Amino acid sequence: MDEAVLRHLQRVPNLEQVVVRKNDGIKEKLDILLSKCEQTPANIVLMAENDGIQKLLTVVEIMKRKHPSHQQFNKLTYREKAREVSVPQDELRLQKPMKLPILYIYLHIGTDDSKTIDMDELKSQLADANWSCQSGPK
Repeated sequence: MDEAVLRHLQRVPNLEQVVVRKNDGIKEKLDILLSKCEQTPANIVLMAENDGIQKLLTVVEIMKRKHPSHQQFNKLTYREKAREVSVPQDELRLQKPMKLPILYIYLHIGTDDSKTIDMDELKSQLADANWSCQSGPK
């Protein structure tokens, strides 16, 4: 995970980091995440690149249904990758690198326990760092 992106979450206690890949099993990933949520509040940051983003979204939506008291923050970034030439006619496309998307989702699951984390301050910090806030049901 990109340390520059996670720098804004450094003061979050007991932050768990989980990478979701396109070949991961949803059930296995959910079992891991649900075990991390046994003690609330739970703080989890999930990350997926390119083809794994759809699986990440599926896992997060299931997690949110199982834990309705949550707060979600999202950050979309990109990683540049040089294009590979397969035939000589493609040489002109080499000048422009591909941008591969990377999605980070931070989930705070549980109550707003002010003893462990000041959510208003965290929201402000994340908003300043271009994270979007997506709150759960009240």
